[in-house]
Amino acid sequence: MTVTEGGTADQIIAGSDPDGDALTFTKATGPAFMTVTTTNATTGSVHVAPGTGDAAGSPYSASASASDGSLSDTKSFSITVNTAAPGNRAPTLNAIASMTVDEGATADQVITGSDPDGDALTFTKAAGPGYMTVTTTNVTTGSIALAPGFSDSGTAAATVRASDGALSDEKSFTITVNNVNRRPTADANGPYTGVINAPVSFDGTGSSDPDGDALTYSWDFDASDGIASDATGATPTHAYASAGTFTVTLTVTDNGSPALNGTDTATATISETGAFQANISVSRKNRVIRLASSQLWCVQIRPVESSFKITDIIPSSIVAEFSGVRISPVTTTRIFSDGRRGKAGGAHGDGVRSKKCDENGEGDGDDDDDDQGGAPAFRACFSKESLRTLFASLPGGRTTVEVTIAGSLKGGGAFEGTVSVDVVKTGSGALAHADANAMPNPFNPQTMISFELSRPGSVKLQIFDISGRLVSTLADQVMSSGSHGVPWNGTSNIGSRVSSGVYFYILQTPDGVARNQLVVVK
Repeated sequence: MTVTEGGTADQIIAGSDPDGDALTFTKATGPAFMTVTTTNATTGSVHVAPGTGDAAGSPYSASASASDGSLSDTKSFSITVNTAAPGNRAPTLNAIASMTVDEGATADQVITGSDPDGDALTFTKAAGPGYMTVTTTNVTTGSIALAPGFSDSGTAAATVRASDGALSDEKSFTITVNNVNRRPTADANGPYTGVINAPVSFDGTGSSDPDGDALTYSWDFDASDGIASDATGATPTHAYASAGTFTVTLTVTDNGSPALNGTDTATATISETGAFQANISVSRKNRVIRLASSQLWCVQIRPVESSFKITDIIPSSIVAEFSGVRISPVTTTRIFSDGRRGKAGGAHGDGVRSKKCDENGEGDGDDDDDDQGGAPAFRACFSKESLRTLFASLPGGRTTVEVTIAGSLKGGGAFEGTVSVDVVKTGSGALAHADANAMPNPFNPQTMISFELSRPGSVKLQIFDISGRLVSTLADQVMSSGSHGVPWNGTSNIGSRVSSGVYFYILQTPDGVARNQLVVVK
């Protein structure tokens, strides 16, 4: 403690007893101008009032004791007494009342003081919590402001100082902050889907309490049946006996004082039997499945009339069905309404994707999803190896088939839809046809023409203009079986850059002939 001759200073002292016994605070050692008093069962006060000449013995050693009547504890401290300025007398800070405030609220108290020499006073915080501030209003008045947060409940000691610039006086007081319970937030999740008599799983684990209080959960699965609480717990299940769309209400209650609750609602759409209808679509590139190629075949899955959420699709459950045969995709991608693609699972793991993959991690050559007005979709891609198994029963040649895409939904239920595609199967007497693809197309400055050979043999790849004139021979050689790619940088046989426009490439392989269009842009 620090004080000036002729002035006073106070300090609140506090203690605790493990048995809950009331404490008595006393002076153990110290100068005569020091006194110790007991305020209540856990707090006391040290008061110092040195007179003229007491600065000569400064600093002073002092100690105070807290006793439960039989056992005690003693703590030491020092007192520094400054010499009073000649002719200056210490100011007096009037007593300060203890303050009480709720968490998240504010409280203020006016404080006053006087100086026997008429000096202007400055009021400051000598000690106290961070949410306490002290300001000077005028030469004799100041203000204490409290603004505790929601983690500041409890009792704190504080001290205010009034100074004339040389001498000062201090007064201590107690601040009590009352704990305030805040309302929890319920999260019913959803919407949910399911079928009659099949359990639907509900999830309220997204609910929270700002004070960290424990929550209890009460679910009403049908707001129209007059039963306010059908189940408890964060993750219950419920089977509906009839079809329709039901309002699901979750109420969460905390264990604060007083207990408070929060509610949230969701919907549960229950179908009679079977699966929810899905719209299965393919891009232009994927309307024909050429089994001799190595590229993926991809479909986009969207709910019919918002009957389910694409985020509820379980990626591992998706299958393509034809003629009693089922296959699973090698990769699944969630397509957002803004065009972003987020990985939903599959062979390529989790993450965010902006290109499409084949079974070797290569692009499928087609970023042109069918136009669905920006509606979010779920994209599933199947390998040609699996597709050859799916369509093993088809004859050679070109066949139009209906493929069923189905899967399960989180929380119960399933979806199903069909898509019509042409399947081109070479061999078994079918017309020989090579499969090739150029990417990018249109292009500048270079494109890659990719193709697959089922067996080794002679390959010739040539570029022609729209008049049929030969522009460039890119390949004329024997190649092995497997995947191949030949680049074209838009130059002719003599090395000059071709003009922008439409061109054609003709690919001759042991599997047949492919003729496709190329567009060169500037």
